[in-house]
Amino acid sequence: FLQGRRATIIRADDPLRVDEVVRAASAQGTGALRWVDIGLPTAPTVRAALLDRYRPGAVERIGDACSVELLLGADAASAGEELFAQHEQALAGALPYTAAYRAPVRDLLAKGRGALVISLDHQSIGRPNAYVVIERKRGNITTDYETIPLGPATAGGPRRTYIVRNARELRHPEEELGIYVWNDSSDTLVVKDFRVRWTVRDLSKW
Repeated sequence: FLQGRRATIIRADDPLRVDEVVRAASAQGTGALRWVDIGLPTAPTVRAALLDRYRPGAVERIGDACSVELLLGADAASAGEELFAQHEQALAGALPYTAAYRAPVRDLLAKGRGALVISLDHQSIGRPNAYVVIERKRGNITTDYETIPLGPATAGGPRRTYIVRNARELRHPEEELGIYVWNDSSDTLVVKDFRVRWTVRDLSKW
């Protein structure tokens, strides 16, 4: 990204790098920065993490490059509608999973174009085998079951994870969507600020 006349290069292909961007921008003492994509576009998960902190301004495109001015203050369109929130839960032993966000796909499709943004902070005690589950059911039959592993996070501090799924992936209104966190081990995973949101912004582009 560019900060005034100075350039800082950070390969931000993971939402974890967004905190590094925020720290670097803060150290240079201004509330705005210019984010530049050259070649590959920013991943939707990275864009979701950025838009939780910044709102986009002017966008410029020159050939394969795209630059956008990011201004301090969360983007309201990205924050969107909160569908589910759970503030803290320890997953281990007899309680290996969180409560699930469940909704008829029909209700989500009625919202029009958009994306689901799943975010959570998680902290490991030991070596848990944990993942986010996204499932779809038609009655008692599971029609799709996806697991997204959660990377390691030590007891020293939580790790932030973002998952983005475009509304185009929801095609069958008669199905029910379920999203939850599962820990398939005897070690403990502490889940904090687990949220599912619906955003009207297309997170595949600026």
